[in-house]
Amino acid sequence: MSNALYVLRLLWRTPPPPSPRSISSIALPLAAVTTPAPPPPPPPPFLEDESTEYATAALTLADLPPSATPAPIPWPTLFPRHTPPPPKPKFCDPLYRLVVQAHYDAALAIHAELRDHKVYIQRRHEYLAPAIAALDAGDNQQFFLWLELYPNKPATANTPELRRIWDPVVARVVAVFQSAGDIAFLERFLETTSKLGVLPTVLPPLSPHLTFTLSPALSHSLLSTSIATYTRYTTSAESTSKRAHVQRGMVRRQVAVIWAGYLRGLVAAGWREEAKQLFEKPPVEWDAFTKGYVESRLKGFTLAAAPPLESPLSKQLLSTCLSPSQLASILDSLSSQPLCTTHPTLSPRFKRRFLRHRSLLVGPGTRERERTWLHAEIINLQKQGRHEDAVQVFVQHFFWLGLPLHPSFPVALESKQTQTQKHYPSIQILVTLLPSLLPLLPPPLSSSVPKYLNAYVQLALDSPLDSTNSSSTLDSTSNSSSSSSSGSNSSSSCRGTTAPPALRPNNVMWSVVVREIVHWGGSKGLEHGRNVLSAARAAGAAAGAGDSDSDCEGNSNSNGPGEAAYRALLLALAGRRRVHEMYELLDHMEFGGVGTSIKTYIPLVAVLAKAGLGGDAQRVLERGVERFGDGWVQGVVLE
Repeated sequence: MSNALYVLRLLWRTPPPPSPRSISSIALPLAAVTTPAPPPPPPPPFLEDESTEYATAALTLADLPPSATPAPIPWPTLFPRHTPPPPKPKFCDPLYRLVVQAHYDAALAIHAELRDHKVYIQRRHEYLAPAIAALDAGDNQQFFLWLELYPNKPATANTPELRRIWDPVVARVVAVFQSAGDIAFLERFLETTSKLGVLPTVLPPLSPHLTFTLSPALSHSLLSTSIATYTRYTTSAESTSKRAHVQRGMVRRQVAVIWAGYLRGLVAAGWREEAKQLFEKPPVEWDAFTKGYVESRLKGFTLAAAPPLESPLSKQLLSTCLSPSQLASILDSLSSQPLCTTHPTLSPRFKRRFLRHRSLLVGPGTRERERTWLHAEIINLQKQGRHEDAVQVFVQHFFWLGLPLHPSFPVALESKQTQTQKHYPSIQILVTLLPSLLPLLPPPLSSSVPKYLNAYVQLALDSPLDSTNSSSTLDSTSNSSSSSSSGSNSSSSCRGTTAPPALRPNNVMWSVVVREIVHWGGSKGLEHGRNVLSAARAAGAAAGAGDSDSDCEGNSNSNGPGEAAYRALLLALAGRRRVHEMYELLDHMEFGGVGTSIKTYIPLVAVLAKAGLGGDAQRVLERGVERFGDGWVQGVVLE
């Protein structure tokens, strides 16, 4: 019965009767409601009462324009937003805001106040910009102040992104070091970057400067200290976590790469004994490429046999181990008619093939082939008489080292952005470049050329390892000119470094210097040439002849002048009919320590015959036959 009543109540929508308990609970509220009370006053209307005036005005008003489509509600979503999210509010950082706005002076004042109050300064990547600006302004202290606020990194790979960030900084550091030669500045920079964890990024472009401008002992000490600091700040010797193990392995690989690059740099700079000691007592395990590179050059590296110039051009192009002269001949053939018209892409394709990276254990590396290519370009430009273009190629791609400054090519105007891409020259490149520098000197050349060459002699003989008192043998003109020019190159002496053996003048360089100074010196050319030889021989006797990598003739492994240098002066004396002095010099060469060969007698006989001194030519011919037989006589061309 109760179920039926429940169903009926649902159908009739009548509420169930209250229970007795509920009736008793609401008795008081019901009684309170029935109590008479005055009603509350009605609230005032929000709008004014409508009237006929409003109705009349509404009839005269224009209709409202249709409302535009409402903007969608930005509901939360997991998908990317169509618009960038608004910047989140950050805590007030006045130092950061001033740096972003490039107000560096005001930022320095804020920085000083924060440091005085011992307020922690958050490290930010944006602080690298004021560091670069301070370095451009020449303020090294501000440079390191901002650089120390850069965030430090754990052991990370040397990625292209990191190189793009730090290449401008390294280029400016190289420019400062090349101009001022401040070792303390370079040491502090390496220490700071080691603490920041970016040593594998900044050290590879700096490694050639360590080996070419510093002594091996100093560069080795600087490198060891930097590597120790980098290892201490990027790894943990106590941690046993997987992350610490991975970082230690990465640091070991990076340190091995750094030491390998330094060893190859020592070999390239000519420090053979120091490189041999480091190679035999390795701080790390050498990779296969470094082993092949060092062993081949310490044991006497010889280029692979290149096809002769008489062979077809197609066979010459297949060889990649070419000397600069061979490569210059090939490039000249590729740029000549009609080959450059019928095969316009042959030259750029050959360049790409010649310069591409190869994983060879022996033979020239990529940077070495780039230097060979540039050397060949300088040779061709010089043969075409384009001396200014040849020097411009050298200025753009090489550091101006080993030569006095040239008034037409101030090194101070070099771009800081290309410092990391430049090469260090070799003595062979300087030998090729020197004849192109001399015609570009200010007139009159009869005085400016001897001054420049005497300045080079003074610069070459004043290296700290080869310091002698032989400079007194130079004449007064050379002393005055060399002092002015060597002052511009005094960075070598002020930083206590030495010219690397790879840039010390060899026999061929001395012969070029003597030949050019005699040619351009006018009436005093012979005297200048004699002074150069005496100064060089005195320096060589005092300091000892060192080894120098060269593939030239005669005493090419000696730093002192050899037969070729004396031959240049001998031929000049014969051409100017100063026979008595010629015989004195020839006697000195034959019975002294210089020595002679058929390469001296063949041109000497020809020059004497051309000068109308037939009797003297016959006497010199007989002396040559007496010493070397008559097999060389057919090589004498009398024209």
